[in-house]
Amino acid sequence: MKRKQVDVILLEVDMARTTQPSCEACDVAKRQLTRALEVVTPLLNDVSADIRLNNVLVSTEEQAQQL
Repeated sequence: MKRKQVDVILLEVDMARTTQPSCEACDVAKRQLTRALEVVTPLLNDVSADIRLNNVLVSTEEQAQQL
């Protein structure tokens, strides 16, 4: 049986133009998403599915809306 693919995209704010090393809200979302993926991964394995996590850096609000 061919395994299914579940794509998850996490949009992260590109903080390169600021004095902060990272976006606090993005860091919280990433931690929560990581915990959620740990919970659902065994369930997805039972139905022959894999998770592919894609982190996308977003530089502008317009780019985030387009994505």
